[in-house]
Amino acid sequence: MAFGPWLLLVLRGVAKLRFLRGTAFDPFGYTLERRAERNLITQYEALVAELVQGLQPERHALAVRVAHAPDLVRGFGPVKKANLALAQERWRGLMHDWRSCAAG
Repeated sequence: MAFGPWLLLVLRGVAKLRFLRGTAFDPFGYTLERRAERNLITQYEALVAELVQGLQPERHALAVRVAHAPDLVRGFGPVKKANLALAQERWRGLMHDWRSCAAG
């Protein structure tokens, strides 16, 4: 794809609206991808609270692995969506291990 110099002006204008990020006036904040990202943050905060509550020295390494699972979520669009699915699958498995370790 080729774009004219007008695109640079548009991008500069959008960059000046950076202060709108995360507010009700963020034009991209309502996309499915952004809502999924905010949901992931909420899930992660709850997960960390659970890890902290059950943290013991012998479970530290597993807690670190669980906490790092969302690091797999990278990219944009379909790449990010696929990475999110992989991260959630890994997250579920690690949390199963965490919870079964607590029960055992």
